[in-house]
Amino acid sequence: MQVQNNPLAGITFGQTSPIVCEKCNNSTFSEVYILRKVSKFLLASNTDKDQLIPVPLFACAKCNHVNKEFMPLGLQEESTEENS
Repeated sequence: MQVQNNPLAGITFGQTSPIVCEKCNNSTFSEVYILRKVSKFLLASNTDKDQLIPVPLFACAKCNHVNKEFMPLGLQEESTEENS
């Protein structure tokens, strides 16, 4: 049997800080996905179709806003531009 090291072992909720929605201050979130398309010409495999990449992240359960900290680094800039 393999023993797994849990980096959160011994951490209590009192040692954590809450995360809330940047827009409405709600504290509950739902998992959602952003879909990205990769051109067939960029793929090393022999495929004749573009491919979709699902990117999981969390959206506010009340207003559906996605906090900037939940966005992958390459998409944070796009998200900021769209919200301008």
